[in-house]
Amino acid sequence: MHSVPGHANRTLGVLSRMLTLAEVWEMRPEGVNPCRFVKKYSERRRERFLSDDEYRCLGAALRDAEREGCVSPPAVAAIRLLILTGCRSGESLSLRWEDVEPLAAVGGCGLGPCPSLARNRKP
Repeated sequence: MHSVPGHANRTLGVLSRMLTLAEVWEMRPEGVNPCRFVKKYSERRRERFLSDDEYRCLGAALRDAEREGCVSPPAVAAIRLLILTGCRSGESLSLRWEDVEPLAAVGGCGLGPCPSLARNRKP
């Protein structure tokens, strides 16, 4: 599994959670989760951007979800905010009204500086 460290680490996390819940639900004795002793693989940091096709598919999926009413409008708006601004979810959650500028003042963006904005823009 060393060739796919991210996948291996996520799998370990899921298995660990399953065994912990089995302890909570009294299906296994407490404190016997063997995942505690498994060392995770080190992972290198990755950066990935959506392709134009992926942006189009995401936009279509959001429009369909809105039209069908299967996702709440605030959830769709939140996803659009994250995608269109490049802000991280934590940055968006901590936004204040003084961080939002009139559209004309920022060339159509509408948001003040998000620390990750410059990093997350497509090259």
